[in-house]
Parts: sequence; C-alpha cells; structure tokens
Amino acid sequence: MTRPLRMLASAAAVLAAALPAVGAVPAAPPAQAETRATEVPLAIDRLTPSAPDPDSTIRVSGSVTNVTDFEQPQVDVRLRYSAIPLTSRDALQEYLEGSLEPGGLSVSESVSGTLGVNESSDWSLEVPAAELPFTEFGVYPIAIEAVNGAGVRIAYERTLLPFDGANAPDPTSVAWIWPLIDTPQRVDDTTFLDQQLDTSLAPDGRLGQLLAVGDASTIPLTWAIDPALLDDAEAMAAESYQLAAEPPAPDAPSPSAEPAPEPSAVPGSENARAWLEDLRGAVEPESLITTPYADPDVVGLIDGGLEEDINSAVTEGTVAANRVLESVVQNGISWAPDGMLDPDARDVLAARGTDTFVVSDLALPVRSDVGHTPDAAATISSVQGELNAVVTDSGITEAISADTRTATAATQARQLFLAETALISLERPEDSRTVVAAPDRHWNPDPEFAAGLLDATRSASWLQPVSLADAVDGTDSTGLRGELRIPDGAAPALGRQALDEVAAVRTDITNLTGALSAEEGAAERAFERAVLRMESASWATYRDRAAQLRDAVSTAVAADAAQIRVVPGEPITLAGQSGTAPVVVANDLDHAVTVRLTAVSENPARLEVGEFEDVLEIGSEGRATVQIPLRAGINGPSEITLQLSGTDGRPISEGAEAVVMPVAVTGLGSTAMWITVAAVAILVGAVGMRVLRRIRRAGRHEEPPAPAPRADDGSWRPDASTPERPARPAVTSRPVRRPIAVRGTTGAFPRKSAEDPRTGR
Repeated sequence: MTRPLRMLASAAAVLAAALPAVGAVPAAPPAQAETRATEVPLAIDRLTPSAPDPDSTIRVSGSVTNVTDFEQPQVDVRLRYSAIPLTSRDALQEYLEGSLEPGGLSVSESVSGTLGVNESSDWSLEVPAAELPFTEFGVYPIAIEAVNGAGVRIAYERTLLPFDGANAPDPTSVAWIWPLIDTPQRVDDTTFLDQQLDTSLAPDGRLGQLLAVGDASTIPLTWAIDPALLDDAEAMAAESYQLAAEPPAPDAPSPSAEPAPEPSAVPGSENARAWLEDLRGAVEPESLITTPYADPDVVGLIDGGLEEDINSAVTEGTVAANRVLESVVQNGISWAPDGMLDPDARDVLAARGTDTFVVSDLALPVRSDVGHTPDAAATISSVQGELNAVVTDSGITEAISADTRTATAATQARQLFLAETALISLERPEDSRTVVAAPDRHWNPDPEFAAGLLDATRSASWLQPVSLADAVDGTDSTGLRGELRIPDGAAPALGRQALDEVAAVRTDITNLTGALSAEEGAAERAFERAVLRMESASWATYRDRAAQLRDAVSTAVAADAAQIRVVPGEPITLAGQSGTAPVVVANDLDHAVTVRLTAVSENPARLEVGEFEDVLEIGSEGRATVQIPLRAGINGPSEITLQLSGTDGRPISEGAEAVVMPVAVTGLGSTAMWITVAAVAILVGAVGMRVLRRIRRAGRHEEPPAPAPRADDGSWRPDASTPERPARPAVTSRPVRRPIAVRGTTGAFPRKSAEDPRTGR
C-alpha cells in the first residue's frame, strides 16, 4: 500500500464501526423510510390498465388491515370516483392533500365477515370503464374505502386515474435522464469501507438493475454518471483491492492505545467487471452527462471559497470517465446536484467548458402570471455569453423518485407520473411542449416500476419520448421564467461547518503536497481525490458520517506529514569560536520529497547560524544530513530552532512543533589565545618602557670615578693618579621625598622625587 493516506485504511474500520453502512443508497430518503415503516391500513397494490380507455375493464386490488383497537364486523371495500376531472396540477396536489373526496360510488366487495384487530384481508374490485361517467380525456380522482357493518369508514386511500377518452391533447415530449450516481466508496485510492458497492453492482443490486432497465429500453435515455463511481468500480474490478478491517470489539483498546487494524486484500469483484462491461456497451458518449468527480456541492463550494476544487473535480472527472469508458467524453453538459444553480456556479462551470445546463424549475422558476408548464428549453446568460439550459420538472421528479419497493408505492407513483404528464398536456392541448424527467440522483426504484415508466412514455397517447438533445432544441421558454436563483429554504448539501472543516483539511493537504517532489504527481492526485470525495453532495444524507470521514482524512494527513521530520539529536557542544552542527532529516513516506530546512538562533548575538544548503531532496524512506555552520560570540547555553517546510515556504503541517537543538559554547579557542597573546604583549611593552626610562635617567648623571688600586691584601690604596676625594659634609637627616601628581591621571600615582635643592640629590 502506498503511504499517502495510509492511515485512512485503518481509520475506515473505525468509521465502519461508528456508522451504518452507506455504500449503497437506502431504498428511500429518511422521510419515506419512516412512512414505509408505518403499517398502511389500506393498500392499492394493483390498478390496470393504468390509463384505461372507454373499452377497458378497470381492475383494482389490494389489502386492508384493521389497525383499530376493536374487531370490525362485515367489512366492505368500495370504489369511489368523481365524474369531474381535475383541471390543473394545483388541483391534483390539493386532491392528494385531502381537500376533495370523490362522491360517486361504484362497485363494492365484502372482504370478511369480521376483521380482527391487526388482521388483514385481500380485496379486489372490477368495473367496466363504460359503467363510469367518464367520457372526456382527463385525470379523474378515484378512491378506495373500507367501511364496517355500521357504515363507519375504517380505511381510505386516494389515487388517480388518467382516462384516455375523447378530445385527447397533442402529445407532450418527454426526455429522460437516467442517473448512475453513488456515494463515494473509498476514503483513499486503495481501501473500500465495505462491500456495499459490490452488492449494488450485482445484477439484483441498485446500480445493476438501473443499468439493466436502461439498457433494455427502446426509448432514448441520457445517462448521468459520476466518474467517481466509475473510478470505484474500476478499482474494485482489479485483481484485488483493500477492504477495511472488521470493527474492533467493544472492549478492545481505544485507537489511541492500540494501532487500528490493517485492511485486508480481497479478490477483485466479478460484479464490478461485468457491470463495467455492460455499461461500456450501453452508453454512447453523445448520450452521456458526466458530473464533476464525486458529484460535488458546486454552490456550497463556491460559497465556502473552494472554487478551485470545482476546477479540479471537472478535470479529474473527465480523466476518469475517458479512461474507464474507453472513449472521449466531452459533451459540455452540467447537471448540478438537485438541479440547483446560482449565477456564481453558472459562471464557474461555464468557464470550465459547460455550454448546456440541466436546471430544476425550482432554480429557474415559472413566473407567477404564467398559467401552464413552459417548454423545458431555455437560455441563461453567463460570463461566456448566452448558454443553453433544459429545465427539469420538479413535480415529475418527486413523483418518480418516491420509494417504490412495495407494490402499493409503485402503483401510486406510476399513477401520479401519468396524471402529472396528462395534466401538462391538457394545459395547452394544441401546444406540444417538452418536459424533462429526472429522478433523484440516488434513485433506487423497483425495477418493474422503472421499466413501466419507460414503457408508459412510449405507450401513453399523450406522451412521446425524445432525447435530451431534442429537448435543448425546443421552444425557448426564457421569457416565461424568472431569474436563476437558489429557492428560499433550500438547504445546501454541505453546511457551513462542513465546508469550513473541508477547507481546513484542504489546507493541510496543500501544505503536505507542497513537500512532495515534482515527479510524485500520482501521490498528489491521490490526496486531491480524497478531498473531492469529502466534498460530494451525496453526504447531505449522511452528515454524521461525512464529519467522521473528514476527521479521518485530517488525522491521516497529519500522520503522513509527521513522517517528514527533523530527527532529534544530542545537544551540541561548541568548544571553539565556530563549528558545525549535524542535523538529520528523515522521510518515512513511500514517496520522494523536497523540503526546506530553516535554522533560527535564539540569540544571534550569542550564537550565529551561517549559510547552508537548505533545500533537501530526500528519496522514499530516506534520510539526509545537513551540516549547519555556527559561530559563537560568547560562552554559555543557546538554542537553535529547526523547522521543515515545502519549497513554497508553507509548513508541512500547521500543527507540527519545531525541533529545538540545544547548543553549549564552552570555550572560545583561538579567540582566547589571541586575547592572551595581546595581554602578554601589552605587559611586555609596559615593562620595557619602564626599563628604558631608567636607562635614560641614569644617563643624565656623571660617570663615577674608577675604583682605587687595591693592595696585595685587597685593601684600597690611593694612587698618584687618583685625586683625593674631598670630605663630605656631615648630614644629620635625609631629605623628605613627596609624591608628585601626574596630570591626566586619576588620583596621584607615586613617582621618583626631584632632587633636593639643598643637596642637589
């Protein structure tokens, strides 16, 4: 395993223990899952045909459950209808919310003599369409109710019946976007959190079924694919891949006390290999939308000051898509998460080559004075000029994105889709328009339901399938829409706190990659992809897990940064005026680094640091020794602070502590010698001057007479040539010698006294 983000492999085990598996998106969003978990008193499991004509026989079946606290005798199930069709999409919504109840009563069936508490019973109703007062094309409200023997309603369920009668409108064109998007599956480039992706890629998995249904359809589809999913599938399809270790036991030591378990190698996924092969055969480059890598929260990243990451995601996504799909993917279409786009995001993506935007009608809304659904085609202004846009229909998106993993939910969602599109056609019966059907990005439909939607798009008389390219060329509806905006109350996929944490991790990674050598581009891109995975909009559904992921990446980056370090050594003793201090820099990563070493003296007047080669190139798992020249000014202890940075001057790790190297100056060597020599020279000079002065003073007096001849016995005797020495007068006392003050000195220093005037001495 390569060293960058190696710690994430073990951190993945901690994440897997702390949070539910999310490799595959759940069958429904949280709110839907809550509804599904609640027992449904009356279920409509089947309604055929979904859009009857006058010659059809309508059949409705399902089950009823007694959720009251009492037995219910003589339970009957009845079909109710309204002879007046709904007139608008707003009226449809009001009906579903309970503002209208069909008053007409049709067939009924007794399901049980007595229905006990929590007991269920199946029911089935059948009625020829000709017996109902439906003649005109329209969407008719119908309902199923269950009543007891006293006529008290105990269960009630509404649904919709598009009736293909007289005066049918011109067909509405429908362009489908078919999403293959998943949550990021890897923390780093080598380690998968779990086996959820393998499960999802299987023939009966979410992504496997979506691919199979889309590939089998005969109507034109535009595939929307996240290149990070392709990247994950390719990594899983390799000969082997790393899988995070099993979570530790509850009583196991904490991660701080014991190293986290290492991941294990598992054989490559046959599901991933087959899925990729089928995908390459199903997808044509001209019918493909690729999101930026990991489907980032574009709007949120711009708001958080991480605009450059969008550029990286676009580039990385294009590279991954071209490599995995083995074709050139350059279609210039952008579909932001949930179709949400604002002017800033529009301009950033336009600058990166986007010429067509897929936008939700919530972000490019219809004006309030427009009474119908406009064509999907529009134009938007950007810094690059006028660009194309296709507007997805949020009502259709909501209808088809519902949880359809039960027969009841699938039936209701299908009827709602048909009703919505029929009412769009009825808004302007002679004005054919185009709508775009775009399910939720993490769509997890029942495969039979998904296939049924595509079949209905072709078979319903008021619908006709078209490609997304046809939708782009439709009637421009810009004049009927408001300004591009994020709707009020729309929560960003990543909150402010998450964006701030991502920005902090991004800074740490930037600092670390600044130390990687130029040839280590692959390692730098691995770090880049780790950041992009953290910025995925899919984390909006898993905010707690996303926070854990950011913490794990941050910890791993710090651990990798700590592998590039100054090795603490023994204190340095400087016995002379100058010397060198050896400093060892270690690189324990599997990648070469280029770092700059700085050495700063605590007190430059006491200890000065000289120039040295501060840029070091160190190979993988290598070391380098630097000799730092020092010059001392005075004896005593001092310190040198050592710090590593990238070649750009940024610290490798913001939190890394500098290494302090103690230096003791114990003797000044040659300096002391020269000071001693100078002192001796001064002393010798002073003594010599005193001797010279004595000699000069003595030269001012007469030379003394030669000594008298001595007798043989050694006694002195006068010589004829020796004059007699005059007798000295008697001296009764010696003269007093007084000190003489020398000007220019401090105090009076004793000097030899002048001659006594009385004696001349």
